[in-house]
Amino acid sequence: MALPYIAYKLGNGRDIYLLFDVWISGSSEPLINVLSDIPHELYTWHVSDIVDNGKWILKHQALQPAWSLITQQSTQSVEVPDTWKWKCTNTTKFSFSSEWNLVRDSEPHFQLANMIWYPSYNPKMSVCFLRALKSKLLTRDFLKSLNISDSDECVLCNTTQESIAHLFFACPFSAYLWALCRLKLGLNDSTIGSLQDEAILLQSKFRGSLSPLFLQRPI
Repeated sequence: MALPYIAYKLGNGRDIYLLFDVWISGSSEPLINVLSDIPHELYTWHVSDIVDNGKWILKHQALQPAWSLITQQSTQSVEVPDTWKWKCTNTTKFSFSSEWNLVRDSEPHFQLANMIWYPSYNPKMSVCFLRALKSKLLTRDFLKSLNISDSDECVLCNTTQESIAHLFFACPFSAYLWALCRLKLGLNDSTIGSLQDEAILLQSKFRGSLSPLFLQRPI
């Protein structure tokens, strides 16, 4: 995966694979993508294997289609080592972060990320909070839809269907806790919305404030 993003500068050719490394000046692909009918014996060759006393030597006819490209490269003395650069950073030096950004599928920044992940977060509660925000929480209505549970009644009040909206806001138990939390946070005059609306409200109201830090987030 990372090989196309490594570019070599030819020195003595001892550390550069002839077929698999990108070392031809002006090319962005290895020789194996240019040649056909390549014998397996060439797979382990280094560039130094086709250089003798500073001159290019055609030691195998399979290299003939790319020989004009090869001979345009300047050979170096045995004292000059091969060097390489990483194409994904401005400094041309490899970093694990640049490699991670290369292989992962990035998405837009999640607005509520700092409400979920913070220095003293509880992993179990934060994951639960994230699943609830993404409507992926395993509530009983969801489990019943998958034929995993026979009942979809709320396990706390046993009066109505257990859903994310009910479990967090409509259930008498959670409504009582929300009332206490809102009283502490000074939000008793506002209307309770969805879970995401509540999280955005807390994020905007207490941005940079330390006093309600643990109360406003899942701990």
